[in-house]
Amino acid sequence: MTYFCSKTRLTQIKKEVLELIKLLNFGLLELKNDLRNLINNLRNSNNRWPNRNVKKKSLNWRVKEEY
Repeated sequence: MTYFCSKTRLTQIKKEVLELIKLLNFGLLELKNDLRNLINNLRNSNNRWPNRNVKKKSLNWRVKEEY
């Protein structure tokens, strides 16, 4: 199908599309940074997991003690 529109309208559409592409690129960059931070946090937290398990067990013990 062929659509006909004025040159000014085409220019406006082009500007809007370029703006959307900029926003998409920015969003993807932010997502990439968030994922990188999440991966780094998970890697850094590997050494702390046993401590978390100990805290979780002691917390469960306290809850059971209250009954």
